[in-house]
Amino acid sequence: MHYYLKISFFLLLLSIFSCKTDTYHQGKILYENFCQNCHMEDGTGLKNIIPPLANSDYLKNNQKSLVCLIRHGINDSMIVNGKLYKQAMPANLKLKEGDITNIINYINNSWGNNYGIIQYSEVIRQYENCRNLPNLAK
Repeated sequence: MHYYLKISFFLLLLSIFSCKTDTYHQGKILYENFCQNCHMEDGTGLKNIIPPLANSDYLKNNQKSLVCLIRHGINDSMIVNGKLYKQAMPANLKLKEGDITNIINYINNSWGNNYGIIQYSEVIRQYENCRNLPNLAK
């Protein structure tokens, strides 16, 4: 009996330490597949062409338009951290609302960003208001 307790305890410890602790794992995978080519692995953007997401004042101050921006892209210029960026951002029409939720939660909490989380229900609400935002690449 004592032998089985030791094995059970060992298996319990093994399962605890083998669990993935990356909170935003799905968002990271989606970011790598849909965003990283332009915004780079570390969120610094493509120098003078694609704006950064890491420590981005635009990201921080425009949380209510991120859903529409990610889904529909943007054709207009934007100022990020005091720099003008003119490169259009393409639409990501393949991304579902759950995907966008995961991506936003990942970028809001990566690279030193601490911009909170967004709930799926908020993503749905924001998506319904996309047609009211100017400059989207619809």
